[in-house]
Amino acid sequence: MKKVTLFKTYTGLDRGVYVLFIARIVSSLGNFVFPFLTMFLTNKLHFTPARAGTYIVLTGLAFIPGSLVGGKLADHLGRKRIML
Repeated sequence: MKKVTLFKTYTGLDRGVYVLFIARIVSSLGNFVFPFLTMFLTNKLHFTPARAGTYIVLTGLAFIPGSLVGGKLADHLGRKRIML
């Protein structure tokens, strides 16, 4: 039986690469909340579907300036200070 060497390429990388990988996974998992947020807004808080959709769209649009401002702050102050 042949040994699987799927992850052999990724062994021995810098620690920062692994930290970025895990951070990216955690960040992406946060996106799974949006379908459930829509159901929560409509079923539990009795929002209309249009109103719930508006809140979801506004949340997505708020990420754009937040990302731009966060990037500028990280460039100016340093990423470690921003993360803390």
